[in-house]
Amino acid sequence: MKPKLIMKSQRKLDTSLDSEGITDIQFFPDNRLISLTSVAYNASPIIIDSKITSINNGNNGPDAIVKPKLLARIEEVGTTIHKTVISPRGDAVGFLDRNGDVYLLSTPRMDDNDTKRLVILTTVASAYRVRESASMRFDKDGYKLFILDRKGVLTIADFTAGTIEDHDVTRSKIIG
Repeated sequence: MKPKLIMKSQRKLDTSLDSEGITDIQFFPDNRLISLTSVAYNASPIIIDSKITSINNGNNGPDAIVKPKLLARIEEVGTTIHKTVISPRGDAVGFLDRNGDVYLLSTPRMDDNDTKRLVILTTVASAYRVRESASMRFDKDGYKLFILDRKGVLTIADFTAGTIEDHDVTRSKIIG
């Protein structure tokens, strides 16, 4: 079986010295949706439907190229996003920006009509370049987010620990 082109994407060239272009791309668990981040002028993170399943169904022929559909543009987080991480359950997306702010986009389903909630989860060490930025991973169940920054500080956001009344539980700032 030979590989085939199923999708093309283009972004306008940004010649600014601050621009790093596309910095991260992650697939949702169903491999249909994609989260794409970048550090470029006017380029907020986006979530797209690749429509790969329509090719696999054979509706467009074996050499078909489908046009992806933009599901969400997350403008509230800005245009300097280094990393993205997807929950294994597909119901949350984490974003890490240049300043070290970690955002969490929560949504039961990622479709056009779904209510999306965006919070600033925490702040870790900032990093000007993507290669210096923190690493983020969800646990296998999607209930904990592990963030390891360039200074070696491990931050764990446990979404199942305690209640709001507990002194150990910190609250996130809702921004969208």
